[in-house]
Amino acid sequence: MGRRGKDNKKKVVLLSVLVAILVLIISATIVCLVVYNDFRNDVSGDDSLSEKKTIEIVSGDTTKRIASKLEAQGIVDYPFWFIVMARQQSVDNKLQIGTYEFTVGDSYQEILDILKKAPNYRPALRIGFPEGTEVTDIIEKFLTEGKGKTSWTREGFEAALIAEYDCAYIPSVNSLPEGVPVYARLEGFLYPDTYDFFLDSTEEQLFAKMIDQFNKKVQSSDLVSKAQAADMTVYDAMILGSIIQKESGNVADFALISSVFNNRLDIDMKLQSDATVSYMIPKDERLASCTSAQLNTDTPYNVYMHKGLSPTPICCPRIEAIVAACEPEQSDYYYFIGVPGNSPTPEAGKTLFSKTYQEHMQKVNKYLR
Repeated sequence: MGRRGKDNKKKVVLLSVLVAILVLIISATIVCLVVYNDFRNDVSGDDSLSEKKTIEIVSGDTTKRIASKLEAQGIVDYPFWFIVMARQQSVDNKLQIGTYEFTVGDSYQEILDILKKAPNYRPALRIGFPEGTEVTDIIEKFLTEGKGKTSWTREGFEAALIAEYDCAYIPSVNSLPEGVPVYARLEGFLYPDTYDFFLDSTEEQLFAKMIDQFNKKVQSSDLVSKAQAADMTVYDAMILGSIIQKESGNVADFALISSVFNNRLDIDMKLQSDATVSYMIPKDERLASCTSAQLNTDTPYNVYMHKGLSPTPICCPRIEAIVAACEPEQSDYYYFIGVPGNSPTPEAGKTLFSKTYQEHMQKVNKYLR
């Protein structure tokens, strides 16, 4: 290769290096601008964000600890800068203890101004509800946890519900998604999660807070689009999701259990779920598997007798179960069993799936009898 060829090659290499450096500079600049805009918006506040969050500041909390609490609740994204601002204004040792309610879109200055004043103290009670819980369970837990601390009463919870049919409820808070049938129960709309409830809240406000969390989960999971893609209504997805949740608390099983039920629906086969039958049975009479007498009791929730879904959700499921109802794993399974956790086999606690009734009965005889 001649000198001119070598010189051209060097020029190409140099140009490539310069282009690469330029791309890196541009990329870094874009990233810096994005980060800076996010930082600026978080510090200066965002009026479009209206979600309320509560934190409690106790004796001994440092500014760093307070910043961590604010970050954990999603109130600030840059705790270090919050600490810097507090120290620049010489207020880091003047932040008052108490329970505070903030708006997620509050600016750092607004947060500091609030923390410098004695709070409008509203004592709160933290209560957690497991996924798969039922409305009756939720009410009982409210009454148990709030006893001696609140004015919540059974009559108050009953007044917050409108009785319909035999055990059906319609919430009076008027904040349910569109398309929910008029016979809908409150079942399914009280999202299972851990909450901080103000002790002076009314029973209706307690329900409203849980329904609000449900609506947020629906939006964040894009459930409406997922249901439409599956040719389902959101309410049908909630019903099937509640059955999936009751059949297995293991998230890893949800998509395959959904495939079993969807495969059955596709061929007009009965769902045959003990979970829906149990829903109409008093809790002290429920068993791991329904008795013959229970399976032969005709109710709208007996999907051994009636085709299709149960009329309403049978519990309050987590959002993953509802999404799984819309997005089943592709399979040829039509049956499944849950192996008891105390089974002396390696399959203890697992869900086993079968394609045929014969395979299914072999597993039933092996693991359940």
